[in-house]
Amino acid sequence: MNKHHSDANSNNFHHPGCKTRQQISDEYGWSVQTLRARLKDNKIDLPKGLVSPLWLKKIYEALGYPPGVLKREYIEV
Repeated sequence: MNKHHSDANSNNFHHPGCKTRQQISDEYGWSVQTLRARLKDNKIDLPKGLVSPLWLKKIYEALGYPPGVLKREYIEV
C-alpha cells in the first residue's frame, strides 16, 4: 500500500507547514499582541496572511524555538 504524502517521510519527521499568528503565539504561551511586540523588537515584519515555513524559521531563530517545535524540521527551509 502506498503512503499518502502527508504521512511521515523517509526521515521519520514531518515537514513544517504554514501557521497562523495565533498558533505561533500559542506555541510560546503568549498572546498575539505579545508576539507582535517581540517580532517588532526583533525587526521582523511579517507579510499578511499565513506565516510560511521560511518566516517561521526566521521567527524561531530570533525568539528561540518553543517547546514542541523541532529545529531539525527547519534545517532545509
